[in-house]
Amino acid sequence: MKKLGGIYSYSVNYQPLFLYVLALFEQILNTPEKITESIHYVRIIPILFDLVPVLFLLAIRRFRELASGWHWFLLLNVAYLYNSVIWGQVDSIHSSLSLLALIISLRNPVWSAWVFILAFNVKFQSIIFLPLLIITWISAVRSWKQAAGMLLGGLALETLILLPFLLAGTFPAYLKMASGAVGYFPYISMNAFNLWDLLLDDMTIYSVRDDEIFLLVSYKTAGLILFFLFSALILFPAFIKSLVAIIKRRVYLKIWELVFLSAGLIAVAFFFFNTQMHERYSHPAMVFFFFYSVYRRNFLLYGLTSLAYLLNMERILVFFDISYHTVIFEKEFIASLFALVLILGIARLVSAYALREDLIFLKATFNRQKVK
Repeated sequence: MKKLGGIYSYSVNYQPLFLYVLALFEQILNTPEKITESIHYVRIIPILFDLVPVLFLLAIRRFRELASGWHWFLLLNVAYLYNSVIWGQVDSIHSSLSLLALIISLRNPVWSAWVFILAFNVKFQSIIFLPLLIITWISAVRSWKQAAGMLLGGLALETLILLPFLLAGTFPAYLKMASGAVGYFPYISMNAFNLWDLLLDDMTIYSVRDDEIFLLVSYKTAGLILFFLFSALILFPAFIKSLVAIIKRRVYLKIWELVFLSAGLIAVAFFFFNTQMHERYSHPAMVFFFFYSVYRRNFLLYGLTSLAYLLNMERILVFFDISYHTVIFEKEFIASLFALVLILGIARLVSAYALREDLIFLKATFNRQKVK
């Protein structure tokens, strides 16, 4: 524990929970030689988390009834397994935890908040799902006691996670790492094929710092503005549905379809517009679009995202050692696939969930309140 607590004294940019995994791995193997020889076995942890969504499908009745046998569409998806099995990265951990937080958000917002804290302490990127979670929590929290449980329990859990670093006196170093996470790789792209590949040449993307000026603001600021604008657009339908649910005191029938679609689009928008993106940062989108497909019986967004993700990852890792001088491996083509996912997904959001009727209902409700 003491050794773990002091780790932020060094140049480390991993979040706390993954450091716990590495510390456990070190305790099991015991010697530096064994750790070096067996480090690739760490990927067993994210591979196990690849199975978590499948367990949801099999264990939760409403999913089991909707998608009997459909879990094979996830388990046999090379793109979905690529990150953990081939690349050895850990994005499946925070993706699955974020998925769980959303799934239980309407029925048990307290546990949902706690699970989200776990996801956040694996990858800071999980914060992008917090606004959507807040929207679902607002319509799910029934009392101040429940709200207090979310807040105080969440603070207690976060304190427990950070306890080794608090005791070792390295908490300030952790805060410094956390605050600098956004600028850790200060370039326009870290091999993510996104909007910037459609606008700029390779020399600019991979050599120019993202704090340099693009039009009137920096590249980073421009990306953040676009991400926030599109996030607001994506979250608007869920927000309206939440308000209507509170007033009518009943849950929207298609709420899960809407939540999974919104979460998938948020993940793609985060990847597509922001600078400093790594090739694997769109991974959560596949998980959410798969569950959206279960409800919608339409695998288009899931298929397009999986294809774009696989092409982006393979273009960087070149694991299969095939010909990469074809149009499907062109950065612009892959970026266009992600753009197409955003366009199709947002079109679905604004056309399929009776927003006009909800806005009319809300306007009439507020007008009645004014009269009273």
